[in-house]
Amino acid sequence: MPTPFQPPESRGQGFADSGAPAARRSEITFLGTLGLVPFVVGAIVVWAATPVTGTQQPSLVAQSMVLTYGGVIAAYMAGMGAGGLLFGPQTSREPMILGMVATLTAWLAVWTNLPFGIEIPLAWRHGLVLLVLVYILLRDLRAIEFGNMPSWYGGLRIFLTSVAGVSIFAVMIWLIANSQY
Repeated sequence: MPTPFQPPESRGQGFADSGAPAARRSEITFLGTLGLVPFVVGAIVVWAATPVTGTQQPSLVAQSMVLTYGGVIAAYMAGMGAGGLLFGPQTSREPMILGMVATLTAWLAVWTNLPFGIEIPLAWRHGLVLLVLVYILLRDLRAIEFGNMPSWYGGLRIFLTSVAGVSIFAVMIWLIANSQY
């Protein structure tokens, strides 16, 4: 009897579009959209808090939340994509090390108190997370072409990454405009 850890073809089905129930697609769409809330609300708070409170502190806390959340999401998405590379019906030529580099880059972006007095300005940290999210989107779109992910997933990923990216970019603009870079 096959186990859930065996590649899809050894379970008698392909991965991409073969029988993924509509409920799974709805769940992924719902969770992905819900996952945008910290990005969007965080960006709004970054821009709205300083004029309302008269201090930058709430905006700086909100940008920190967006940065940390973005790093966690980027690492999660890198891991999800690795599963598609491992168990998809067709093998991508992409080296697995690129996913690890993406995860480590996201980790570096959120790591405070770097050793040896290394400082990465806040706006650049957000930029690193944004670049990782864009890389992961492009990797996932390639995985869809190879049949390792369902075709409907591409449109969802483009939407989710675009909204997250605009939110992160808005935070970066606020940081630069308020000399917090």
